[in-house]
Amino acid sequence: MLLPARKKDGRPGKIELANGDTLFLDEIGDMPIDIQAILLRVLQDRQVVRIGSVKCRHVDIRVIAATNQNLKQLIEEKKFRQDLYFRLSVLSLPVPPLRERHEDVELLTQFFLETYCKENDLPVPVMDTRVQALFSANQWPGNVRELENAVKYYVNMSRGNTIRLEHVPEDIHKGTSSFCVGPEPVKSSDPFLEQTDATCLPYLKEIEALYVAKTLEATNHNMTRAAALLGISKTTLYRRIKGQQGHL
Repeated sequence: MLLPARKKDGRPGKIELANGDTLFLDEIGDMPIDIQAILLRVLQDRQVVRIGSVKCRHVDIRVIAATNQNLKQLIEEKKFRQDLYFRLSVLSLPVPPLRERHEDVELLTQFFLETYCKENDLPVPVMDTRVQALFSANQWPGNVRELENAVKYYVNMSRGNTIRLEHVPEDIHKGTSSFCVGPEPVKSSDPFLEQTDATCLPYLKEIEALYVAKTLEATNHNMTRAAALLGISKTTLYRRIKGQQGHL
């Protein structure tokens, strides 16, 4: 077996590759505590050492970090370093959830429509004004990612020039989320909420099965094309079809 030659000076990491530019750290609240210590040292010393090397290299980077967690609470729980928090929080920009900025829903919907259709060589459909109104009224607890996935779903369901009300599942019609939770956390001690959450699961499985079936139909059962549109591997697609035979 031939192995690639090992570079004497190591390989540059993402921090070094961002030298002279901006490094975006998403979900900083999930960073392991030991990695936090390494990041803090980099921000303090402005130096990195490549893996396999002993030479320090100067880096000049601007760091933007994002999280959906309460970092102050994580600090109290000893899950996030306080010194790293103060190093990063020079300028804090709270971003309200999508349910609190409904004016952005239409702009983001159009952006995701155009992006997804361009990536998959599809015509950009027009969204019916009534559908857009439903989108704007929805709570979107999954935030922007949920909206993006919804747009992909409706494009594949419509396969036409217009996304109409019949392409929208019942949960969106009701102004609720497919996650079956609202802005308040579901309490396990409430038997009614437990029953509601449990009875929602078969419906979601049927929606997923219908999504897969419609995509296969639209691609003439081309597994490679269908997997690409669904954003999954062919192996995963085969497994989904086998597991959903009772719903398809």
